[in-house]
Amino acid sequence: MSDSPAPPVAVIGQHVCGAQSCDTAIPAESFLCEDHTKLLPAPLRCAVRDSYTPGQLPSANPYLRAAVDAVTHKEKRAAPRAGLRKAVQLTLFEM
Repeated sequence: MSDSPAPPVAVIGQHVCGAQSCDTAIPAESFLCEDHTKLLPAPLRCAVRDSYTPGQLPSANPYLRAAVDAVTHKEKRAAPRAGLRKAVQLTLFEM
């Protein structure tokens, strides 16, 4: 047996979230899962909802591309930073 998780099961009328790091199964009418949709600014959220057609790829729709980029940016900003350092000003006065 392998330790890797089982791939998501395909259900008719469903697909995975359009965010790069998400494997959540969602209805075919949606492009992003609810958690990732909440990360989008309201105008972009409305544009994605109004312009998305089921099965459409992000490369075919500029709003979908912008949504994927916005979610990726927010996830990177929320990730913890590696190795916190002291500010340079504080290290100048240490003996």
